[in-house]
Amino acid sequence: MQYHFLTQHTENGVVILSFTEPLLNADAIKEAVSVINAGESRKVIIDCQAVRFLVGGSLFPDQEPFTPLLNLNKQLTEEGGRLVLCNVAPDFAEVLRVILLNRILKIRPNIESAVACMNEPAESTTYSHLQKAPLCLLIYTLAVVFLALGWFVQDAPPIQWLFPPIGLLMLVLAASFHHLTVVDLGDVLAVRFGPVPLFRRTVRYTDIVKVEIGRTLLLDGWGIHMSIRGGWVWNLWGRDCVVVHLKKGTLRIGTDDAEELAGFLNRKISG
Repeated sequence: MQYHFLTQHTENGVVILSFTEPLLNADAIKEAVSVINAGESRKVIIDCQAVRFLVGGSLFPDQEPFTPLLNLNKQLTEEGGRLVLCNVAPDFAEVLRVILLNRILKIRPNIESAVACMNEPAESTTYSHLQKAPLCLLIYTLAVVFLALGWFVQDAPPIQWLFPPIGLLMLVLAASFHHLTVVDLGDVLAVRFGPVPLFRRTVRYTDIVKVEIGRTLLLDGWGIHMSIRGGWVWNLWGRDCVVVHLKKGTLRIGTDDAEELAGFLNRKISG
């Protein structure tokens, strides 16, 4: 079969996919996912030796290569398989380190060590979930409105000078609220909006007293703020949430994966 972005071969029952283009984008990852889903092996190595640049953009979250990559890693893990990246260029590895994906994805220096990694004992269950929502579209709309006002209202100083900075600020905020990632980082749970990493926080498991599934109030809305019931709300969209009772305060994490997140946290604090 002819592929656009990669080649495929099997070694000791492990599927090895090698990217052939220096630019890694979401289309390349999606092609890899389709190849893996069409096969029977759940042990997969992605060889990134040819990759030199990462193509994506905060303005187009569906074109970010990390989203399908995280989904693939979660899918293979749930099916008892394993995903390993190897031959990752230093610049690419630094990107993964900065956004903490090196703590989620297994990375090995070469194919040989990646194959050996397949026989390592399975690690304790972790959690990783990425939620998307149209909240950013609402903020983009406000940004366009303010930028348009700055363009058309040019004869009313000093008001006209306020609109462009507000519009630019809205653009940055929109790029910061494309998705919400909740991920286990060993001894802490990381909650972060992205892809622009302006808003993030961590919760130590040792600080969690109780976890339960709940619902935010209509007045709680979306974003990051204090709830009228007390405690912080981190919510991207909808009203389903996981209520995390801490030794000091309460955190409500809005999520479309409430049962899985609550179950993971309860296992974590009870273990």
